[in-house]
Amino acid sequence: MEVTSPTIYYWKKTFFSNSYKVFKKEEKVGLLSQKWFSQDARAKIGLEELSFKSYSIFSSEINIIDKNNIHIGRIKYNIWKTEADIQLNGDNYYCKMDGFFSFNVVVRKSKINPTGLIIVKGNSQKGEVQDYHNNSKLILCGIYLMNYYIEFWVSLILIGFLLYI
Repeated sequence: MEVTSPTIYYWKKTFFSNSYKVFKKEEKVGLLSQKWFSQDARAKIGLEELSFKSYSIFSSEINIIDKNNIHIGRIKYNIWKTEADIQLNGDNYYCKMDGFFSFNVVVRKSKINPTGLIIVKGNSQKGEVQDYHNNSKLILCGIYLMNYYIEFWVSLILIGFLLYI
């Protein structure tokens, strides 16, 4: 269900933390915790709980599992990790990631549809989620993808720096 006026969420992360805290106005409503050096994570908003599990740290496919341990979808990245296809509860979505110092993750119904259902903006410490679709699971996917995207680029920068020195 698409809405014209988005519900706004905010997320915060301290510098060396592996957890994002999710807020609606001033109230903490959720959390995303990722394992160190892994793509695996657990996420929660309200009553919705998801786990994101990868086959390996280099895998381009992430399984989405609900709180009853039932596989409900997957995320599959393209080769450059800047786009992803999301399958969630039988529905398909497309995600485009862009930015360098300020990141944006836009979840759309399809690649050709420019309308964002979930828009996640921010940097490595804080950001905003605009929910036009009223779908907590999709919000969690968007925050997970934002976290992954930031970590991917930070890793590339560190590898480049280490190769340079």
